[in-house]
Amino acid sequence: MKIISTFLMVIGVIGIIIIAAVLMGFILFSMDPPIKSQLSPTPVSADAVKSFDQKIVAFKQKIEAAAAAKERREVNLTITSEELNSKLVELLAQGELPFKEAKINFDDNLCKMYSVFSNPGINAKTGLAAQLVASKGSLKMVVVDFQLGRLPLPKSMIKGVGNILDVMFRMEGITEDLAIDVTGVTISDERLTIKGMTRLVK
Repeated sequence: MKIISTFLMVIGVIGIIIIAAVLMGFILFSMDPPIKSQLSPTPVSADAVKSFDQKIVAFKQKIEAAAAAKERREVNLTITSEELNSKLVELLAQGELPFKEAKINFDDNLCKMYSVFSNPGINAKTGLAAQLVASKGSLKMVVVDFQLGRLPLPKSMIKGVGNILDVMFRMEGITEDLAIDVTGVTISDERLTIKGMTRLVK
């Protein structure tokens, strides 16, 4: 009987430890990631959305004009964090993104993002710090840090998430539909600048 009672006691203790770990994980998962406190306030406005849309249209028109003239031309696109965040708010309001909330800063050569995914039961709060670089004529995402609430994630998991996000980023083909080769990317003063050279379209 003593063996059985000891065995049951051990099982009970293990059960309590597991439940405590799950609850702690649940709490940490639901907390804001540290990167949120690093983001600076960014104003949003209808004028900034308009400016964003106009810049995208003008950028595409320059590429199309170069293609029509059968010339290779250098083209640049500069987007401010105010313009991008204003556009995010518009897309969120239209339900076109899988987020309840999202915010981006361009800081120290990094793109930093805080987002809250809409999940049943509990919202996943994530933080992301990534570099955007030119690679073989396309945009490549290099993840520096990934945060899921305040859960301690091993470096191997962050690297794995980074690889997945880069593949998804490339699959979206942000510049693939445009006849340009990306030659450089700079992030500074709350601005993202993409430089490229138009391709000759046959």
